Amino acid sequence: MIAPLQIKHYLHESIDLMQSLFCAGQDQTHERRADDFLAIKYTPKEKMLVDQSHIVWDLAVRRKIPVVWFLRTNGLVMTLTWTTCNQAGVWPEKLCRGDLSDLDFERLTETVSLLSGSPLQMCDGVKTDYFKNMLPTLTENNEFTSVLCDWRLVGDELAFAEKTARESKVTFLCPA
Repeated sequence: MIAPLQIKHYLHESIDLMQSLFCAGQDQTHERRADDFLAIKYTPKEKMLVDQSHIVWDLAVRRKIPVVWFLRTNGLVMTLTWTTCNQAGVWPEKLCRGDLSDLDFERLTETVSLLSGSPLQMCDGVKTDYFKNMLPTLTENNEFTSVLCDWRLVGDELAFAEKTARESKVTFLCPA
């Protein structure tokens, strides 16, 4: 059975990515990663990512409601890095230019700290089976849990999610 990973696992990788992106403004070898990271700017993916990062922040960080974030559209580490920058109020371009102020570093550090103490878990939803196999584990503890997907549920996935929501305290939040 597939299990989501606690946020701390991905935070370490996200911090490594932020360090690499920060160096992109100072070192040509990291520029490719920065270009890939910034390619999402001004796209529909960015809008969805920003919206979902606000949802995750409100539920998992502010309210301490367990959230399992399934990602299929964007990579887990990139998504978490965008979320961290977004919630810290740090423009990704500043990070990639290596142009962060002391206040930016403080905000990023505080955001990482708050995320690490949250009941957020992340799971790769690339394969339909991962999503379906993961849902039964969310209902085992009979606690209220929110499931956030970065793709539109259709067909068997939608039917399975609706059934799970009816039979448990799991709430689904997905693009329409």
